[in-house]
Formats: sequence, structure tokens, C-alpha cells
Amino acid sequence: MFRIIRPLYHSFLQETEFEALAHQAISFSDTDVILITGGTRGLGMLCARHLATRHGIRQFVLTGKTPFPPKEEWGRMETFSEPVQEKIKQIQKLQQLGATVHVTAFPLDDAKELKQQYETVQATIGEITGIIHAAGSMDIENPAFIRKPVSTLRRVTSPKVEGLLNLIEMADPGKLQFVILFSSVSAIIPGLGAGQSDYAMANAFMDYYAGIHHNRLPIVSIQWPSWKETGMGEAKNTVYDRSGLLSILNSEGLGFLDRILTSPHKPVVMPVVADPARFEPETLLEAKAPAAPPASK
Repeated sequence: MFRIIRPLYHSFLQETEFEALAHQAISFSDTDVILITGGTRGLGMLCARHLATRHGIRQFVLTGKTPFPPKEEWGRMETFSEPVQEKIKQIQKLQQLGATVHVTAFPLDDAKELKQQYETVQATIGEITGIIHAAGSMDIENPAFIRKPVSTLRRVTSPKVEGLLNLIEMADPGKLQFVILFSSVSAIIPGLGAGQSDYAMANAFMDYYAGIHHNRLPIVSIQWPSWKETGMGEAKNTVYDRSGLLSILNSEGLGFLDRILTSPHKPVVMPVVADPARFEPETLLEAKAPAAPPASK
């Protein structure tokens, strides 16, 4: 009799106090090149500035999903849209910190084109030794899964599924110091994935990928909670509020990132700041939304 054995995945939460972990200094050289997808804005740009100031990184490859104007045209700032102008200003601030910044539109879902651009970057700038995969997209127009067009599902899942697979295929595991995936608490807490099932599914894929490949790659998938000051916008809804999770500040999130970079961890971590009066980790994985706290008397 032949049997097909399929692996089963079981989600669980295990609390760990970050303060109890032994921190180790992470060492970078002037030749290290850090690739940040989604790096021209939001959390990606925030992390680039932090790596430059805190860890002395001097070479970055920042990618976005749309073509970026060449540097020789940046002097004509008024000819660009406001979002592009803001991206240019942030990149120039990063350069003022002493960093060399290469900006490109990596086609994460096109393996052939991605391979060509990845190899060009390595040939002209240097070996990529660290990856932060922060690219992502959300669909806020169609919360009901059955009403989501296939094209929208692909747009949301592509950066975190095909994009991740193609990106890791290009990388040399022996040269990488770290691979950080920006996942979300919605990937593990069912109630927080309501209305964003495609986004939650894409993040869950990254979590499982990190778990499977943790032995061959220095990879960690971070299930980020809501960021208050940067990112896709602070989560302000009843379900998130009832979970006991608090939105994190930039300083808190970057502090978590440092600890994850410098300390041994499991392949998937969920760094949180929580309200002790409402935070009950043992109930977060329940399919139903967290219950409302009892009314005060």
C-alpha cells in the first residue's frame, strides 16, 4: 500500500520576553549590500534609514513596483507627482547619511526579468548580503472574498508569494546574513484577517515558507502588528482593539527589528506591545473575534 504523507502545520503562540534574550552585535562591512523591496517608502524606507544610522550600512538597493525616474532628472522635481517627489526627498536624506542608494523597479512576479536585474545589481554594486522583503499590497475595496476579482487577488498575493519565491531563487544562501519577511498579525489571528483574507493568506504563505526553509536560510518572518506612525496606516477597528494589541511606535518597531537581527529566534515571530488588561494570547487563535471586555461598573 502506498501512502502520500502531507505535512500538517499547527499555529501556536509562545510568549518570550525580549529583554531576557542575549543580544549580539551584528557586524556589517562597507561592501555589504542590503536589498529592501518596497524600500522607496513606508516601512521599507524607515528600515533603510535605521540600518544606515544604527548599523552603518552604506549600500542599499531599494525597489518599488513602478519605474523610478533616473537620478539625472531629480533636479526637475516639479515635473514629478507629489508621491514621487516625496520618495526622492527621502532617498536624498538617506544619501546624506553617507549611503549609496540604487533605486530600481524589481518585477517580483517576472522571474526572467528579475534574474536579469538582480544579476546586474550584483555585478555593478556588489554581493547582496541581506534582504528585507517589505513589498506588499492590500485591497480595501472588496472585503468579501467571493467579490474579489481574480486580478485583485493576484495583485495582493503576488509580491508575497511569487515575489518571495522568485527573489529567494536569485539569492545565494551562503552570502546572506539575514532574510527578513514583513508579514502581519492577520496571518495568524483569524479575527484580524476578516475583510483581508487575500492579504492574510499571502502573509501566512511567507510564515510557512520561513518555517520550511529556516534550516538553509537565515530567514525570519515577522508578523507585525499595526504601526502607528508608518506603514499602511494604523489599525483602528473594534476587533483589533479587543485583541489587546496596541499599535507600535517607530522606535518600538525598530527596536524589535534590532533584537530579531541580533538574537537567535524561531522562523516566525510576532513582536507586540499589548494592554495587559485585555491581552489574552491563548484566545487569539480562536476563529471567532475576541469578545468585548465586560462593562465597568
